[in-house]
Amino acid sequence: MALQRDFREVEIMQVGLLGAQNRKVRVDAELLETPSTGFLGNLRIPYKLALLVIPLLFPVFYLLFSLVFEQRSDINFVRAEKQGVVFLQSTSGLIKAIAEHRGMSAAVLSGNQELAIARSKKAEEILRSLMLLEQANRAEGDPFGLAKDLEVIKNSWSTLQALNYGATQSFLEHTRLIQQLSQLIEKIASGSNLLLDPTPQSYWLVETVVYRIPPVMEALSQIQGIGTTALQSKKLTPEQEKRLGGLLASLANRGTNLGEIASLTAPLERAVQNALASNPILGSTLSDRVTSARAITESAADLTRREVLSKQWMLEPILYYEQLSRPIDAYFAVYGAALAQLGVVLDQRLGQLVNNQVLSLFIVISALVLSLWLILGTLNSILVPVRELTKTAQQLGQGNLSSLVRLRSNDELGLVGRTLNQSILTLRSLMERQEEERQRGLQLQQNVRRFLEIATEIARGDLTRRGEVSNDVLGNVVDAVNLTVEEIAQLLKEVRQAADLVNLSAAQIDQLAASIASDALLQAQEVSQVQNQTQQVALSIRQMANSAAITAQAA
Repeated sequence: MALQRDFREVEIMQVGLLGAQNRKVRVDAELLETPSTGFLGNLRIPYKLALLVIPLLFPVFYLLFSLVFEQRSDINFVRAEKQGVVFLQSTSGLIKAIAEHRGMSAAVLSGNQELAIARSKKAEEILRSLMLLEQANRAEGDPFGLAKDLEVIKNSWSTLQALNYGATQSFLEHTRLIQQLSQLIEKIASGSNLLLDPTPQSYWLVETVVYRIPPVMEALSQIQGIGTTALQSKKLTPEQEKRLGGLLASLANRGTNLGEIASLTAPLERAVQNALASNPILGSTLSDRVTSARAITESAADLTRREVLSKQWMLEPILYYEQLSRPIDAYFAVYGAALAQLGVVLDQRLGQLVNNQVLSLFIVISALVLSLWLILGTLNSILVPVRELTKTAQQLGQGNLSSLVRLRSNDELGLVGRTLNQSILTLRSLMERQEEERQRGLQLQQNVRRFLEIATEIARGDLTRRGEVSNDVLGNVVDAVNLTVEEIAQLLKEVRQAADLVNLSAAQIDQLAASIASDALLQAQEVSQVQNQTQQVALSIRQMANSAAITAQAA
């Protein structure tokens, strides 16, 4: 004996060409009811997830906040800093090379041929360094946004090489190019997080590399260029003398009083001392290099005062250039040592961060293993309804609308199942309506085909044909066309009648014109007769006059 099934009428909303409409359909009541399957089956998904989160709260919290937000961020932070150190090394070498080229250019423009060959080689070295820096930046994916800046600097260097500037203009163009590279260094330091490093061990080294050493090297380079030019030309302009005195004053290792030129070397030494105090593992190497560079700088400053500012002009320009290159090389060595020490500090910090990350992962994995038993139980209450939904969805994707979801819970998955059932019922209604619309479309195509045949005969001149008026949208068109054809036929009939009347009137006018021509001919003949008679009367009168004249004479 077959079980009797309970069917219920359900009102659904169907969407068609004419808009949304409500429609009632009959479905199995068992499929619409929600059986109870226990405690987990009646829980909503947030509560089920809460059961998973409770035993995992501590490891997940530790993973997200300590590992993801702190450790991973710190590791990427340090890696970006290390990448910035590499770029700073290349950029600082480029600044040193351009500064040396500036000093050589000043001497060469003044006629010194000994520096010409060195200047040419230095130009090739600068161009090669620019290309290598561009390639490295491109290979790293332009991490600090340097592509446009490097292109501008490269174009500026090409312009500087192509144009034959004078000594003063060449000095200014070189200085402007070095300023662009100094700005590039600050951009690298900012983009690589070096300026944002919160640790004292790195902060003072970054301060030394980015802000303290480059101004000292630039001041020495300008002194070298001005002094070499002055010794070559044996002439020192007031402007050059003032500039040279200010640069020498800025290299004095002293405190700065109000109104005095700020010292460049004193802040550098303080930054190095702070770096050593905050990071004792650096040792005294960096401090010794700074002390040596300061001594060489003081010797170079004394040489400049003695040979250039005093205007003795006793020293050869090439020797002066070489002597001033020594302090520049010394501070560049300090720059390289500071970068190397910064790299060591960053490597140590990166290793420590990686170790902490590994430890954190171990803790998280251990906690996840301990919580696996609860996860399996909870997932079972979620996966069973999901499998049911997946099965029905697959059948729906294959075009089978006969299967509905068997609901197993009251949570969001149950809501999804009810929504899917409602969608299937709606699709059934839509397919039925679509079939009706298809039949209507076929009928419309047949009506259109018949109307086109009749329209073709009408176009050939048969105005007696009429289209069949149907009940679809084409009926109004056919009715309007029929009315138009009737009006055209009536208009042609009236035109034909008017043409006949015109022909009749034309014939009458032709006859009237012939009668008028005949009467005119008769009148012309009568006028000719009257004229002849008048001539005869005139002749008679003339004869009578002559007779009267003769009679008068005789009398």
